[in-house]
Amino acid sequence: PVIESMSFLGYCVNKLSLEEVVLSDSNHTQENSTDTNSTQMSTDVSIPIPSKATSRGSDFFDMVMADVTLSRYVIWGFGCGMALVLGIIFLIVIQLPGVLSLFVWSSIVVIQLALVAA
Repeated sequence: PVIESMSFLGYCVNKLSLEEVVLSDSNHTQENSTDTNSTQMSTDVSIPIPSKATSRGSDFFDMVMADVTLSRYVIWGFGCGMALVLGIIFLIVIQLPGVLSLFVWSSIVVIQLALVAA
């Protein structure tokens, strides 16, 4: 059997209309209700994507989300790696004589000036 599909966020998604889902669900319910000895069975049917989400206007969003999905490991790697490197550099710089007191007193002066200016 051939199922029509489309590209969505870099994945192949089947095109299933809402009428097909409702009809298959109602047919399944009717079949189960006629047989009193059978147990209620559920079918896995994917929820169709609204036509607004598959229009040409969302192609840009689809491409952006596909790019973010593909580059998530690079984003996490640089985010954690750069935070670690900059944190170590800050700890080394703060140990230099006079730097810590310069940071503390300059922040006190800047906060006082901001409060006076407001």
